[in-house]
Formats: sequence, C-alpha cells, structure tokens
Amino acid sequence: MNTVVANTAEKVLGDRETTVTVDHKTRPGEKMKALVWHGNRNVRVEEVPVPAVTDPTDVVCKVTGTTICGSDLHLYHREIMQLQDGDILGHEWMGIVDEVGPEVKTLKKGDRVVASFQIA
Repeated sequence: MNTVVANTAEKVLGDRETTVTVDHKTRPGEKMKALVWHGNRNVRVEEVPVPAVTDPTDVVCKVTGTTICGSDLHLYHREIMQLQDGDILGHEWMGIVDEVGPEVKTLKKGDRVVASFQIA
C-alpha cells in the first residue's frame, strides 16, 4: 500500500533533480556480467560494457561479492517507476576500486570498499 501511495505522489509531484549523469562512458572492448532489468519480473544476467569514469568525482569498482535484500523485490516487481529497460541492478556489494576520477581524494585504485543500501 505504501508503494502505491508513494508512486501516486511521485506522478503528481514529479521526479526530484539528481546529480546522476545519464550519459556515461564505457571502456571500449571490455565486458562484465551484470543483472539487467527488462521489465516487471524480467531480469537477466548479461554481458555489458565495463563503465569508465564519466564525471570527475566518479569511482568505478570491481564487485567481488554481493547479495540481495527485500528492497530488490521493489525493483523486480517494477514498483520503482524510474527504472528503464536495460538498467543494471545492484546496490549492496563489496569490491575493489578500479578507477577514480581526478577530484577523488580519499580513495585510490586497489582500495577495498563496501556499498550499503543507504548510499549506493
């Protein structure tokens, strides 16, 4: 019920602006496996291009372990209205920093990191 109310409110109020860059760079010729969303209850593990630093504050990490949580069901059932066909899922993981943008000062390539659901 809360999701229905939230989605209705969002339709009326619209999306809030974010700092996410829609157009992103990838590494030519490099592929990785990812869980890709294709619609309600339609997700598949696919080969996709490896991302590259797009914005100066970006950090690209190689995921070494991941899990799912109850909030993933909201995505799986398309209760998050902004999802688009082809979006890559995953918000709880651990890994290794693979590339950093020029404005990143607190992380370096090779650092081990964890992303919890609150910040991912």
